[in-house]
Amino acid sequence: MDEYLGTAAAPTYASHGSVDLKISPIVDTGDALEDLLVAVGLRACQEDPVGLVLYGHALPASRFGAEPGLADRVRVGLGLAGVPFFGISHVGGAAVLRALDYAHRYLERHAAYDLPGYDSVLVLGGDNGTIVDSARLAPGTTSIADAAVAFLVRPEPTDQHGETGRYYYLAGATSRDTRFHRARRMSRPEQRMFDQVCAAQVLATASQALSRAGLTGTDVDWVLPQASAPVSWRVFARALGIEPDRVRLDLIPAGGHTHGVDALVALANAERSGQLAPGDRCLLLGVGDGAYFQATVLEVTHDRGWVV
Repeated sequence: MDEYLGTAAAPTYASHGSVDLKISPIVDTGDALEDLLVAVGLRACQEDPVGLVLYGHALPASRFGAEPGLADRVRVGLGLAGVPFFGISHVGGAAVLRALDYAHRYLERHAAYDLPGYDSVLVLGGDNGTIVDSARLAPGTTSIADAAVAFLVRPEPTDQHGETGRYYYLAGATSRDTRFHRARRMSRPEQRMFDQVCAAQVLATASQALSRAGLTGTDVDWVLPQASAPVSWRVFARALGIEPDRVRLDLIPAGGHTHGVDALVALANAERSGQLAPGDRCLLLGVGDGAYFQATVLEVTHDRGWVV
């Protein structure tokens, strides 16, 4: 557990360029989540110019103890006062991957229209979910943990000497089912229906993301899903034509469910354990209460980037 939560060398992460991902220790007594967001954000930024900050979080800010002015305090701590800062929320555990998708769209638009401010996007993610006792356990699926992540999404290099990153963003897809907007307030019949629909919806969203990347399930080397319901994820992998042992679920007993951070935690752990190789295709998945779904397809590059 100490090794998993430590500040060991982290990969550079790429979406339409490159990104750096770091994982903080779990929130402890006396820790403030915003301090951890600043700490991991500083490690991710390094010397890169940042033109936009996106913060994906699964829980409403008031539920994890954030006081008014969170965005301003985090920007000041990061040395980014005045840089636009937007929260990505109300999509549950899909929020952080959704923020990555928005970062890609932002950079893609700037590149297409040759707009000024073509800088990197800093994506922050994480929740202090266990501050609410009722949120410490998802009955029948997983336990809940706290975590904070930060990664930098860089523009595509304009020449062969431009800096690239460890991962390259290939495609993404998002979907939702409005029948389940009541989320945790759903009745038992609604919950049973959600469990059935959820599996099909995740499969459809993942298939759409893979199709946009010009891939199928047989091209996927690793599935990095939400850290819950391991049996369901293995069934999902078989439906896509992926070997179940390619689904990274090994951190569920150690770290539990960290809301929208799960897939990135699994990615970083796979990197640190030496399981990722250049050319590997990774499918990241997030599911949020209210029936929100997000799928992201990344490819491991030959450039390991820099190490902190």
